[in-house]
Amino acid sequence: MKKTATIIFLGLFCIQAFAQNIQDALNLSENDYEGTARTVAMGNAFTALGGDIGAVAINPAATAVTRKSQVSITPAMYMSINTTSGTDANLGFGNTMRNSETKFNLPNLGVSFSWNTGRKFGLKNWSFAAIINTSQTMMDGTYAQGLNKFTSMTGSLAANASGILQDGDYPGYNSNEMSGISNIPSDIIAAYQAGLISNYGGFNDQYIGAAENLYDNGDISIGKNGLDQFFGRRIRGTKRDYTLNNAYNISDIVYIGLNLSISDYSYSQEEYLREDAREPSDVIIEYEDGKSMNFLRAKTNYLYEASGMGWHAKLGLIVTPVAGLRIGAAIQTPTITRIEEKVQFGAESKFTNSSYNGEYSSDAIYYNYTFRSPYRANFGLGYSFGKFAVLSADYEFCDYSTMKFKSSLYPENDEFSYINTDIKNFCGISHILRAGAEIKPLPWLAVRAGYNYMTSPEKVWNEDGALVNSKVYTQSASLGLGFSLRNGVYFDLAAKGKFYPAEYIIPYQDYIFQTDSNGNYIEDENGYKLVAVYTPEIKNMKQLFSVFFTIGMKF
Repeated sequence: MKKTATIIFLGLFCIQAFAQNIQDALNLSENDYEGTARTVAMGNAFTALGGDIGAVAINPAATAVTRKSQVSITPAMYMSINTTSGTDANLGFGNTMRNSETKFNLPNLGVSFSWNTGRKFGLKNWSFAAIINTSQTMMDGTYAQGLNKFTSMTGSLAANASGILQDGDYPGYNSNEMSGISNIPSDIIAAYQAGLISNYGGFNDQYIGAAENLYDNGDISIGKNGLDQFFGRRIRGTKRDYTLNNAYNISDIVYIGLNLSISDYSYSQEEYLREDAREPSDVIIEYEDGKSMNFLRAKTNYLYEASGMGWHAKLGLIVTPVAGLRIGAAIQTPTITRIEEKVQFGAESKFTNSSYNGEYSSDAIYYNYTFRSPYRANFGLGYSFGKFAVLSADYEFCDYSTMKFKSSLYPENDEFSYINTDIKNFCGISHILRAGAEIKPLPWLAVRAGYNYMTSPEKVWNEDGALVNSKVYTQSASLGLGFSLRNGVYFDLAAKGKFYPAEYIIPYQDYIFQTDSNGNYIEDENGYKLVAVYTPEIKNMKQLFSVFFTIGMKF
């Protein structure tokens, strides 16, 4: 049986060009605050602390805590590490592969101005800040490889094309012309145009894969030596907030602040799946005139890009009821984002007779829609032991079942009803715990540490057929140092490691099913075909490491 996956990816292509899914919604909604090196080092457990420009995204009251103005800049370097292997080496992708990628970014840049009123009670000071802060960095470089002796990507495409694709109906297929009017899956169209599948046996709707043999008795299978298969995926994405902040200090007891933010979202995903004949003579493709050639290679590729702008507001509060103790809370409105997507599909084939090689690349397809992310709320406690140490803890929750897609061009059209229903059924509340500590053994030196724990909002079917909360989680740990100079200049350094739950990738659909003595498919009690030979499943373990450096000044 296939494993229950954290994220299951069925095939390189969506059934149609624009099939938004839960993962798209989560990419747009999830937050993993970055901020300054100080906030990162302390696990961003700053709901009750404040006093740092990087804390403004967590609690808008942060800038009112200190009576000084400040400015800071934080560059960072990221490195993702992906380790893949097949869950069953006999079915394919059995090699253990490790791949790493790096990039640089500027997760935080900001300035805060504070004005003292001179009063002993009431409004003692107020502040205004302009801050750019990254709320999520998406980065992935996955590569998998192995030998498969049982199934083929081209065989899966051919099985799914049989009965729905009429040979000759779409000889000049253009993705822009077909979008929205055809029920033919985009991956099948690409495979057809590039020669990865072809009809056989005199039927114009029965297909065989380029990597498969057709035997005299009608059986179809890949060659005895199998196929070398390769899977690659590269993801880059950033969600960044441009924030104007206003905060007030009332009697050094109550601090209140408001953020108005514009969110900038960008995301790109490139994927490919390739299979090469281990022994070209294994697969013989015969022409009608009796001549033949051999299969060498088949490849499919997919490009998806999305960008958008949105807005949200956040209200925060910090209270200091007794000396040393701080209590904080903040609530953020849903972010309304207008998204533009771009999708392209491609495929190519290679044979011993190069005149039959095929290559296809679709036109770029564009689409627009509006997305509403969920509201979120966070609460925190902090305690300071004089000037020697600070401890803090945060709890944040977010109800992802309230995410919603909506058409930008046709608001009255319910084209997103299916995915919105899936979001309500398969998403719930995510719980985030953050903890941080800072110790100052010397007045000019700070040592920091932090930890984060986040549960998945996704729901899964259990063995009894009931929807339950997924028991997977993401966690991160961080360390850092801070150095303060007498002239108000400070330097902070932080290192963070983020550890994701296992992801299970199914690169193409199952297509070899069980049959009875009459050749009819055997189904379970729910009407689903029973699989005779499973396609490969790739286990992907991902880690994201980052280093932050902040230089700032208080004045």
